[in-house]
Amino acid sequence: MFLSGRLQLLTTFALIVGVLSVYAALPSLAQAGEPPDVSYSPVNTLSDFQPIEGASSRLLRTDHSIQMSVSTYGLDPGAAYTGWWIIFNEPAMCSDGECGEEDISPMSPADVSVLWATGHLVGSNGESNFTATLKEGQPKGEVAFGPGLRVGKARTAEVHFVLRTHGPPNWSLVHEQISTFNGGCGPAPELYPDCENQQGTVHVPQ
Repeated sequence: MFLSGRLQLLTTFALIVGVLSVYAALPSLAQAGEPPDVSYSPVNTLSDFQPIEGASSRLLRTDHSIQMSVSTYGLDPGAAYTGWWIIFNEPAMCSDGECGEEDISPMSPADVSVLWATGHLVGSNGESNFTATLKEGQPKGEVAFGPGLRVGKARTAEVHFVLRTHGPPNWSLVHEQISTFNGGCGPAPELYPDCENQQGTVHVPQ
């Protein structure tokens, strides 16, 4: 169900530096309250839903924020990439108890948000690390829809994260290529084959 449900969601998503250690991340996310919740998950290709050998993601949750760290391989060498949050603030309200593509809607009872997380150019070896932080009630960057991470939901929301390639850098558009969903891509994917959602990872609340 993980692959056919949650990862199918990532594949059909129509919008989507270094890895910090847990100890290095704690000071920047330190909050009053309970200790952070930490979860780990594989990173999967979205073309065939297979885990990428050696790739992984970590989600750090505090009372009022989340931080995603992804270390991955097999990206387009030198290409521009963006990372995208898909936040299910009320995962218990997802259809059939699983958050899937039918739940991605501004009107979903799961209270879904889709928004930009991070972006940069990857190295010539196709390996890269992505790190992004999202605070409750404070979305940043492009928002496709939704309120972001709602207040009180940092520890209980289901969090999906998608990596999208924007192709080789176009130096007149590179800022848009690493900060918007269609930067350098255009509205018709069949005309811009360099742009696609390639990898994804999922973290369910503990």
